Amino acid sequence: MSLIEPYWSDRYRYEKVYVVENDKGEKQVNIQERYVKKGDEIYMFHPTYVTQPTRTSIQAWHKHFEDELGQYLNHHCKPNAKIVVSQPLYRGVTSIMLVALKRISFGYEVTFDYRTTETKLSHPFKCKCHGKWIR
Repeated sequence: MSLIEPYWSDRYRYEKVYVVENDKGEKQVNIQERYVKKGDEIYMFHPTYVTQPTRTSIQAWHKHFEDELGQYLNHHCKPNAKIVVSQPLYRGVTSIMLVALKRISFGYEVTFDYRTTETKLSHPFKCKCHGKWIR
């Protein structure tokens, strides 16, 4: 795998998340240099909201957003992370975090289940986990 670009978590300066290119030439998000524990906040998204869902957007509440790192998060039916959206705070501002569902060792890909955030996928696909359609 080759390193593409490091992302530092704003809240946890000791944890790095990298975008890497896997053996198939696809970009993915990996934990590097440190493991994360179940419940650790891995990354805080920096959303750019879009009017229509896209192949790489993520749904938070009723809005879709794009994020530089989020576009490389892949689906897995048994993910190791989840998207957590805080309750709206001052003037409707929320924080959107990527949180570990279990321990993730350095070098491992970070995944989440797209079905936990999307009401309807803009680009349905056949899941690599079991070969069924994810819609």
